[in-house]
Amino acid sequence: LIGSITAERDAALSPRVSGLVQTISVDAGDRVKRGQVLLELDAEPARLALLRAEAAWREGRTQLAEARRLRDEAQTLSERGDVPKSQYRTLVAGAKLAEAALARLDAERREQAEQVERHRLPAPFDGVIRRRLTDPGEWVQTGTPVLELVATDALRIDVRAPQRYLSMIGDDTTVKVRLDAAPDRELDGRVVARVPVSDPASR
Repeated sequence: LIGSITAERDAALSPRVSGLVQTISVDAGDRVKRGQVLLELDAEPARLALLRAEAAWREGRTQLAEARRLRDEAQTLSERGDVPKSQYRTLVAGAKLAEAALARLDAERREQAEQVERHRLPAPFDGVIRRRLTDPGEWVQTGTPVLELVATDALRIDVRAPQRYLSMIGDDTTVKVRLDAAPDRELDGRVVARVPVSDPASR
């Protein structure tokens, strides 16, 4: 029986943000590993925004440390009666506000770091680059395929078998496979699924 080889995983990769293609580190036929960076977009504006977010976070951390210092000093003075209770409570509230502000700035910093990371396109699985669809200097949109990646570790062969063979094919049926590219080599296979589809043309 003649069949067609297909990959279990076959993906058209696209960037997670729109931008100008800066570098492409792979070409058609290259083998890649999961997590390997395949393409990078120009991320300079996002990096500058990250620097601003990190500076704001450091400023917020300093303000929190100062608010806590003033609160702790006021607590000692308040216990001795040198500072009014209302002033101490104001400083306690100020420290809590500084904590909340720092948490917000930290979230903004991490969000901006993620934006920078999104300008890189990593391989989602091991495989081979089938097609390269863009070049450095091109502007690409989110959802636009830029590379096609095919996994070669798990392959399937789809075979249309005549109806008279269905009773002979089971989960434990031995399958021998020969490829046109290597006719002298015989590979072992196994049946993973039987799909009872009727073709009126071939019966």
